Amino acid sequence: MIKDRIIVGCQTFGSSVEPANAHRIIQRALDSGLTRFDLAERYPFPESRELIGKTESIFGDWITSNRSEKISITTKVSGRSDNGWFSDEGRLTPARIKKAFEDSLLRLKVEHIDCFLLHWPDRFTNIFGRKFYRPDSDPRYIPVEEQAGALLDLVSSGRVTEIGVSNETPWGLMKFIQVAREIDLPFRVNQEEYSILNRNIERGHSEILLREGIKFQAYAVLAGGILTGKYFDLNKQSGRLNELPEHTRRHREIRDRILRYETREYEALRDQIYEKAIAYVLSRDFVHSAVIGINNLPQLERLITAVPEIGDLAMMRDDKWNDYESLFRQYGAD
Repeated sequence: MIKDRIIVGCQTFGSSVEPANAHRIIQRALDSGLTRFDLAERYPFPESRELIGKTESIFGDWITSNRSEKISITTKVSGRSDNGWFSDEGRLTPARIKKAFEDSLLRLKVEHIDCFLLHWPDRFTNIFGRKFYRPDSDPRYIPVEEQAGALLDLVSSGRVTEIGVSNETPWGLMKFIQVAREIDLPFRVNQEEYSILNRNIERGHSEILLREGIKFQAYAVLAGGILTGKYFDLNKQSGRLNELPEHTRRHREIRDRILRYETREYEALRDQIYEKAIAYVLSRDFVHSAVIGINNLPQLERLITAVPEIGDLAMMRDDKWNDYESLFRQYGAD
């Protein structure tokens, strides 16, 4: 079922989404058959030291009153951080990984997490739009073997089922797969940005995901909201891209290119842009599921209503997507 492949993103629970509304979103999602939720210790967005863990705490408060509900939770430990927000100088040491996991359990008020991810690498490398890797910028990083060992200890404790990484490079993904195989770690998940406007992972990740049997979770499927169609009105000043420009530079650049070079063919697709954007991602052989961020109940209702059409579109043959791909090729991320 297509609903089993959709994950509700909770990134703004605790910032733009108040706790009571977050609880309504969780319950409505479950009532509709959406049972998977994506969180992180660092959320809500935009991040701040004062709000660390608030999204998990809000979710935990809901769980306290709804123990009978069957849900699947993914959460993440933050990667290398030089801002002083975390212990061990913000590095992914074994102690830091384990403490983050324990803290997440406490905030979520659960004894088990379905999937635990490293949010981004401990290494200084090409992520979040950075290019031109220079190893001299990172004379030391916490070895993958040490990080994997800490994750294995968590799995062995019986409190987490699957392990994975997010915002990783192809080398990092393959290295974790290699080490996990050696120590029998259930390393099964990779989460990266992927949309019709950002297909960068097809250059290196996609072959690894298919050949190694890794479950790929795509996030930013709607390209920061661009593929909902809501930013095509230049007079509209609401929305994340307009209100938080310092946090959304990459998506703003894509949006601006589309507005400059929009074509008649692209105009014809706009009435189904939301459904097609999600369906396109789910139609790819290497994609297991898609994280769709929800900021309010109307957004959730739109997703629920669109699910049948998304399911039909995702079954289209590759050649049917050719025109759609070509229209976006000129706008997408480098």
